[in-house]
Amino acid sequence: MRPCIPEHRLEIVMSIISERDLPLKTRQAVRLVVLNGYTYELAEIKSGVTRKTIAKAVKHIDKIDTLLVKTYRNSI
Repeated sequence: MRPCIPEHRLEIVMSIISERDLPLKTRQAVRLVVLNGYTYELAEIKSGVTRKTIAKAVKHIDKIDTLLVKTYRNSI
């Protein structure tokens, strides 16, 4: 299941993660999946990154986003 993360939060989360951990091609693939609704297969073809890598990156980004939102809401 793809997470529903708004574009501004996705960019914030991706800015936190180093380029070594999340290369540019993987970032492009994640944007295709999360923002544009591509399937992992189509994003794989378009970006040249494997489905497994895309899925792991999306899962990692979703985990960080959930943690940030939870922390932010508890601090208010």
